[in-house]
Amino acid sequence: MLHRLVARPFNWDMKRATIHQYANEVCSFSSQYGGEKSLAYVTANIIGPASVYPSYGDVTHACVFRTYGPWWDMVPSSIKKFSKCQQNFNGQDFIDVKLETPVIPEKIKIYETYNPQPVIQIYCAMVPYSTNSEYNDVRWYELWSQDPEVESRHEAIIFEPNIKHVPIAINVLRLIIYSKHLAYYAELDAIEVIGSVEDDNGTDLDEEYIKKLQTLNFSDEADDSNAMPVQSKSVNNFATLPRELISLIFSKLDFIDLCRAARTCTLFRDHCYDSLLLLELDLQPYWHMVTSQLLESLRLTARVSQIQKLSVSWCAFGNNKKFAAELTKLIADCGTDLQVLRIQGCSFALDNILLQVAANCEHLLELNLSSSLNANNSYICISHLSSLTSLDLYRSSIDDNSLTEIIQANPGLQHLNVGNVITIQDFDLIASSLGKYCKNLKSLNFWRAKGLTAEGVDYFSQNCHQLEELDIGWCSHIQAQSQCFITLVQSCQKLKKLFLTSIRTTRDSDIEAIASHCNDLEQFDILGTNYVSPSSVERLLSRCQKLVFLDVSFCKQISDEDVQVWRSRFPDVSIKKSHTTR
Repeated sequence: MLHRLVARPFNWDMKRATIHQYANEVCSFSSQYGGEKSLAYVTANIIGPASVYPSYGDVTHACVFRTYGPWWDMVPSSIKKFSKCQQNFNGQDFIDVKLETPVIPEKIKIYETYNPQPVIQIYCAMVPYSTNSEYNDVRWYELWSQDPEVESRHEAIIFEPNIKHVPIAINVLRLIIYSKHLAYYAELDAIEVIGSVEDDNGTDLDEEYIKKLQTLNFSDEADDSNAMPVQSKSVNNFATLPRELISLIFSKLDFIDLCRAARTCTLFRDHCYDSLLLLELDLQPYWHMVTSQLLESLRLTARVSQIQKLSVSWCAFGNNKKFAAELTKLIADCGTDLQVLRIQGCSFALDNILLQVAANCEHLLELNLSSSLNANNSYICISHLSSLTSLDLYRSSIDDNSLTEIIQANPGLQHLNVGNVITIQDFDLIASSLGKYCKNLKSLNFWRAKGLTAEGVDYFSQNCHQLEELDIGWCSHIQAQSQCFITLVQSCQKLKKLFLTSIRTTRDSDIEAIASHCNDLEQFDILGTNYVSPSSVERLLSRCQKLVFLDVSFCKQISDEDVQVWRSRFPDVSIKKSHTTR
């Protein structure tokens, strides 16, 4: 029988001061509706005290993420889940915010002013401030978590979850967002944190600790709770099974279960370390537990030596150089068979990683670097790849020359996302390259491509006849009077999704052409148009029988009454019209 000394708990009776504060900095985020240099609908609007609450409605100076509802998962460009992934992971977006003063959190209040309750998880951490913005691995604590709230609410609320106690003062919060259940964009106004700061009031802490140590009560009680289990002398029937059958059983386990099983016995460890079990590894659901040491272990034990799909999206806080170095080594050692690589929403430096991708991943088909901005001149390395079919560079810092080189080197490209990229100067040049080299393009996201003109639209519309999905929302330099949209739909009649968001010059003639030529159209967005009449929209609803989504928010000629009539006449179409009280 094993014995151990048992320490009796005691109260430190430390004096604490309670303070109220709001998020004062956005560290990182996965997406936002607003432009990179805009003040409208950007995540930075969550900083400071509430400015919208208690008003309810669509307000430009709120924090808004890029998507909502199921619509973005119903298109060719949707991100496909790996075959083995954590089933209960629902995160779609995240935002990291800092507090000015580290506190032990007692209450958190989230001011939600439009389509509330998108937050499904809250994590916290203590991240030391650094002048050079370099961080090591961060330990995250879960403060609160629950399944998505299905019930719709049409009022501004202060969401105050019942958070867990954490043992340390924290200064960073990560909110995990889920919005598939929402009818329209969710808007957040502010995050208030109420917490305590230890205040010794001039007390000599060393003396106090000595006093407390003297009060500890040790007991020589028997306690077998941590004793090692006695080995059973019975025959291990599991070990007599054929190896193929055991491998099949373990193939049903996700990554965490494999890690747990590997710790039980030598037999389980041998099977769990079989590299064939980790041909696909999605670490995004475990972002709060993933460290540089984990990547090192996976590489050194050869568990990912044959990996084909890898995601480290959301992993590592800030510019974690050690994590980036380990990921670079992993790709260098194990990237030969890699077909899918996702590094979404990461802030560590990408330069060396992309160099290794170019040198080792010749079979790479999908590369996702969305909202990962920390790369200098390394994007040009991607042009050494020649088999890419999907490239997501949303909110990246790629330049014109690098992107044109990548397009020229990858004629099989089918999906390209360069939405909200402000470092590209000439989007017409990019459109020209796509029209010349990527004739099998299926989806193209030019969201907020400020330099795109009608000439650029003509380039890909006349050459990319396989287009099924096109987002040129907020491309304010496009003049619809050029009839570029009419040419587009005459040439690209396979379109299923067409977003012309906030292109003010869209006219009835464009809507008529779309209704005539786009029989497969499922999603259509003309938010913010000035010249589209209710009659042309009604004809589109009547002719496009496959339509399931239509956004006519802020269209000057379309009234709430028009929308109500359409919703009654076309119940299979989800018709959106934003609500505003200002």
